Amino acid sequence: MPGLAISLSSDEISYASGFGVADISSGRSVTPQTAFGIASLTKSFTALATVRLAEEGRLSLQDPITSFFDVSLPEPYNGITIHNLLSHSSGFSTIGSAEARLSKRIGTGLNASGVSEPEGMQDLFDDLMDWSVGKPGERFSYLNEGFSMLSNIISIASGMEYDQYVIENILKPLGMSSTFFYDEGELKSGVNVATPYRMDGNRGPVESSMPAGKSGSGSLYSTVDDLSKYLGMFLSRGKADGTRIVSESGIEKMETPHIRLEGSLFGEEAYGYGLNIASDFFGHKVISHSGSVFVYTSHFAYLPDSGIRVSILSNTTGFPPSEIAHYALALALGIEPEEIRYVGRNIILKSLQGKYGSFQNIIVNEITTRGDFLELRNNFGDESVMLFPESITASYARFRAVRNGRETTSEFFIRRDGKTELIHAGGKFRKFT
Repeated sequence: MPGLAISLSSDEISYASGFGVADISSGRSVTPQTAFGIASLTKSFTALATVRLAEEGRLSLQDPITSFFDVSLPEPYNGITIHNLLSHSSGFSTIGSAEARLSKRIGTGLNASGVSEPEGMQDLFDDLMDWSVGKPGERFSYLNEGFSMLSNIISIASGMEYDQYVIENILKPLGMSSTFFYDEGELKSGVNVATPYRMDGNRGPVESSMPAGKSGSGSLYSTVDDLSKYLGMFLSRGKADGTRIVSESGIEKMETPHIRLEGSLFGEEAYGYGLNIASDFFGHKVISHSGSVFVYTSHFAYLPDSGIRVSILSNTTGFPPSEIAHYALALALGIEPEEIRYVGRNIILKSLQGKYGSFQNIIVNEITTRGDFLELRNNFGDESVMLFPESITASYARFRAVRNGRETTSEFFIRRDGKTELIHAGGKFRKFT
């Protein structure tokens, strides 16, 4: 990772720092004032602008999108509302066109059509009809294009360009002077921006281009200092330094679990309006969002009941900033980060790495980690076997493997003296390195 910036604060805590470099060639350091592409964190700004317009009476969150675009949609998709776009519950599948366009820009070769202007939406919807995952409101399906539509709706309802509405009604009132939209040839001179890098498996970080645009799905740049101000507005229920951006009920609408998310890390998890909501981070509700444009990654989170907020920004991908944020939040709450389920689990997985020998080390199995799994390979050159975790504790771990159509179980008995034992394929093996 070339560089990373972090801000962690509450009534009792105020910490901000930069690590690594904003630019490898010059060695320019990252600081809390370094701007990064914040990717999908932009969605919360788009959602906030939409909720504000609803409070101004310029639109209703229940308005069908056909009120704003000249498109013809069959039942039930003619009933897709602004609420559905804000909560990723339109009924259309994630199609990845935004990701493909980003990949094309940074030189990885993918490409796809998408939508940025109202004129192209009928063609998009015609294509999407074969890719529905349910009726509107039935299930969560992340759709970048939905937030691109919202930026157009904001322009239509406000009579202003999307970016100008966000600047005038959110960024300026909050004093977010280092947060901006970047379009080709419009980067402010003298702005401390981190150079974007894509990760190359052979060469490491490779300097790349800066994704440009002014859509509502992921086009903002910001600093951790500015994002701390932004999250402070949510914690103050819609206002900052006496300036009200939206009402308290507007913030509550954004934080309401509107559509359930699959999987659960911290209790029940759902999506609100441009925000993820998890019910139980060590007894606290945590509101968050992550972002990636392949050359920048981002995450922010806050705990409404404690006032703790954290922002993480980086100028590459492959290193999940959400995990750093969770670690920081745990520390701020006075909790050992190892108590986070995946942190403790990863520590145990890594402790299982090494070589395990049979009697007189005739057979040697080498264990390595592969993300959330283990890979086993022996010294007789057999194909590797992937081990899928079923139960992991500090003293015992059980994994399932499938090989040649047959399911087997591998068990690790983790001893404090370091002499961990493995039972695999009917044999016993002891860790020796």
